[in-house]
Amino acid sequence: MKSAENEIATISGDLNSVSVYLSEVGADLIAKRDALKRELMRNGYKVLPEKNMPKDLESIMKMVKKDLSSCNMSIHLIGSDYGKIQGTNASIIDLQNRMATEYFNELEKVDSSGLNLGRVIWVSSEQQNISVKQRLFIENLKKDSESMNRADLLETSIEELKSYVINKIQDGKKQHDRLSGNSVSRKGKIIYLIHDKLEFEKCKKIEEFLKENGYEVIKSDFSGNPNEIRSRHNENLKKCDATLIYYGSENEEWIKSKQKDLLKSLGLGRNKPISPQAIIVENESQLNEILGFDQKAMILQSNKRFTAKVMEPFLAQLEK
Repeated sequence: MKSAENEIATISGDLNSVSVYLSEVGADLIAKRDALKRELMRNGYKVLPEKNMPKDLESIMKMVKKDLSSCNMSIHLIGSDYGKIQGTNASIIDLQNRMATEYFNELEKVDSSGLNLGRVIWVSSEQQNISVKQRLFIENLKKDSESMNRADLLETSIEELKSYVINKIQDGKKQHDRLSGNSVSRKGKIIYLIHDKLEFEKCKKIEEFLKENGYEVIKSDFSGNPNEIRSRHNENLKKCDATLIYYGSENEEWIKSKQKDLLKSLGLGRNKPISPQAIIVENESQLNEILGFDQKAMILQSNKRFTAKVMEPFLAQLEK
């Protein structure tokens, strides 16, 4: 009996170790917020605020600050309603997002050991009778790169948002638990294998080889719309230890865009640069397209035939 009680306590504590700040919303998104809250709680995560939001600005700011201080992630749902705070011109939606931006940016500076999952911002596609002020707020939010630090911006269905958030928490917690251990095993190293759609079959052999040697592999995923693909790509760049780009088809625009993504990866909320980075090329004619770009990736030549020897320099660097 005692053993069972201890096991239940451990499971409960593990689940509730993740807290999510689910921002208050405008009148048009109350039902969607409630649906997302139920999903989070059903998966065992603590959801804040637990109390109704006060009416005056000062009390609201105190409550938001207090709740954020115990959260690992914040989620912001944005629709047509500006969410004006009574007696002011301020927006409850804008206020929570700005306070969450400050909190998670500061948390990243002072405590790199904590589970910091940042913000997820979801913009509803069903915007009816939207005010000019709210439309301007949404447009500025998308353009402001500084405010988007440690934030994922999604324009999907609410069901896709639910799946995205749950996966983000689970993946983030796994990575945090792995890095928090006394040692990082080979199996704990995450390699992001980046490739074009045309190279899917060729990359299967590389994926199998890496997995057989004890590495965790995440690959390019082309399902969903362009925003979803880009969001997953950025998330993979945030959580991987190393990147391996397979450059088979000669497409200079594609390879340059991937190299630029790697240069910008620290801006996605990483605590350290991705290392090592490698690019597998099939022939020497592709080298000019790669070497002319300022990048840190090592070049691996496969000559259209993948062998374990091709990977040796990359894996040796990774084990360091």
